[in-house]
Amino acid sequence: MVSNDKLIPSLTNKVGQTRMSKAFRFLFIALSLILISFNEKQPLMADQSTSKISLNFSTTEWCPYICNDKSKPGFAVEYLQQIFKQAQLDIEYKIMPWSRAIFLAKQGKDFDGLLTASNTEAPGMKLTNSPSFSYRACFYGKKTFAWKYEDLESVKEIRLGAIQSYGYSEDLDKYISQKPKNVEIITDRDSLNRFTKLLDSGRIDVFVGDQNVVHYQTKLERIKELGCLPKNDVFIALNPKYKHVDEVIERLDKVMQNKSNKELFQDLKNKYLKNQKLSEHSFQRL
Repeated sequence: MVSNDKLIPSLTNKVGQTRMSKAFRFLFIALSLILISFNEKQPLMADQSTSKISLNFSTTEWCPYICNDKSKPGFAVEYLQQIFKQAQLDIEYKIMPWSRAIFLAKQGKDFDGLLTASNTEAPGMKLTNSPSFSYRACFYGKKTFAWKYEDLESVKEIRLGAIQSYGYSEDLDKYISQKPKNVEIITDRDSLNRFTKLLDSGRIDVFVGDQNVVHYQTKLERIKELGCLPKNDVFIALNPKYKHVDEVIERLDKVMQNKSNKELFQDLKNKYLKNQKLSEHSFQRL
């Protein structure tokens, strides 16, 4: 017969082992639930690490935003390359005349979208919800020309030069699309030199152009600024038939809302425009 003294340690050991076993099981279940919850909260990062998404964009040259120079591609290109990289997206882009860039992006065969576009430039395409940046179009003429932009009615008083398919503002774009007799529309190839020649020949009084582009390329040596339109947002535009369109827009929106990226854009812009002095009409921050 076994004495009670010998049974007590045996029972104590079994109780202790049972408690330890329950504790380990509880700990294992708790860790499993934490891991499951963590993975459910990060589906986008999981997709980014396992799936490669590549995009091909059409665009046009409008230096200093987008320049046909690999060593100095433009502050918009440098900025967007960082945005796409953070969103785990591989991109390529091709520079071409703007009207053709729009046509091919809408066609959707060789290109998935436009690298940069305003609302009026990309009807029917799907834009990011967050703008990449903003720009401002202004009016320019000879230094002796006595006219100031006030509103659309004032534009109707002068002979205006504009670029085909460019977005300036909703009202002005609508007016230009009607092809009035006092508007000279040209393609974007070597546009500033052509506008200067049109001014010299007297065929136009004023042309409209992006403020940063005109200041960067002409230094306002022979022309002056005659007033500006409100700023206009620029977006990344995707063909709605592109198979990853919603996922790409979700990734890009998330990255572009990051405050540090807004600071990055301003730093890159300042690098290209550090010697530019904009007029009192200017928005100092895009």
